[in-house]
Amino acid sequence: MREDFLHYIWKNNYLLNKNLRLVNGDILQIISSGEHNKLSGPDFMGAHLKIGTQEWAGNVEIHTHSSHWYAHGHEKDRTYGNIILHVVWQHDSEVFDYHNNIIPTLELQSIVSQEILDTYHDFFNRPTSFIPCEKELIHIENSVWNIWKSTLYLERLKEKSSLILKMLQDTQNDWESVFFRLMMRYFGGNINGEIFENAARKIPFTIIRKELHRIESLEALLFGQLGLLTGEALDTYQKTLQTEYQYQQHKYQLLTSEIGVQFFKLRPSNFPTIRLSQLANFYNKEKNLFAKCLSINSIEEWQTLVTSISTSEYWKTHYTFTKESKSKIKKITKLQAELLWINVIIPIQYTYAIFLNELNNSSFLTKMTNVPVEENAILNKFQNLKVVINNALESQAILQLYKKYCSKHECLRCQIGITLLKQKILPF
Repeated sequence: MREDFLHYIWKNNYLLNKNLRLVNGDILQIISSGEHNKLSGPDFMGAHLKIGTQEWAGNVEIHTHSSHWYAHGHEKDRTYGNIILHVVWQHDSEVFDYHNNIIPTLELQSIVSQEILDTYHDFFNRPTSFIPCEKELIHIENSVWNIWKSTLYLERLKEKSSLILKMLQDTQNDWESVFFRLMMRYFGGNINGEIFENAARKIPFTIIRKELHRIESLEALLFGQLGLLTGEALDTYQKTLQTEYQYQQHKYQLLTSEIGVQFFKLRPSNFPTIRLSQLANFYNKEKNLFAKCLSINSIEEWQTLVTSISTSEYWKTHYTFTKESKSKIKKITKLQAELLWINVIIPIQYTYAIFLNELNNSSFLTKMTNVPVEENAILNKFQNLKVVINNALESQAILQLYKKYCSKHECLRCQIGITLLKQKILPF
């Protein structure tokens, strides 16, 4: 038995009109089940119950077994001092609270019908090729999907914002430094993103500010920090960057990354050399890039800005040092601009709005609705199940759904799972 199923039974008022008795024989009436608490502390807050002839207001804790009260150390925790009911699947131990008072206990295993249990076990134990509800998804109404998608996207955005806030703590609220780290991560892509970000952590943004006025200086700094200027220089440009970086290294006491960037499995247009040169040119062209990005209100405006950025002259005829190629202007693509919008611009704008106490969730939902759906294997599987994904807001929502709910079998925390189970076992 899963504890989240007991939460589901309690939260959705399945017990509301039943003749309930506690393990000691007292009659229980549920007036209000309370608010589900997803943070630390009691599972349901502000419940209103009638036990015998006495009404009680307080909190409810739920476990599969009564003895888990002690296993979790609740008897020593003042947070659990106002528990008015302990709801369990199996009562295997008397339970006392922080004040050494016995806690009324409701045992569910004799109350929940076998039909509900069979449906529950079928839902969670069925063989699947992808997700538990894959055969029923087609029956979910659009109205349910739309509300849940918006909720999921905001949940995902809040998680990204939490990471940004942690980065701000690490940098003493240096927004430009945090923004630079994020840009480095997503310019590095799936293969080199972490390596790029780690290198960015080792470069105080004050140094970036000093070096961004000359493209050769900024390229030397970024290439050098990522270990791309080691060994003997084989052409004039590489030698120029090497000499510049050696000077910077001495001047700023810089430490080169010990983990080298990867070229394997990458298209030449995504080689770290090309991506670093594009980013260096972006900062060289837009001296106040962070402030500029905060003021952008649409994906179209962002794409116009970003897709005008290309590499420096040397990289128009090279993908790696020394090996010359056919001349080509290597601009940031529209797809790359969209990924930066989704993963950097929107999260940083959202977090900055929180910082200024000016958050308006609906404006961020709007900013995502005009962005196309990303290409992703998980999204393709949902689309094969006839789930409609119209834009990047919805694709990000579906990725959050899969990562945080489907892959962890958290069906009873998912609005789709709850809706399907209500149709099967709670026909009110």
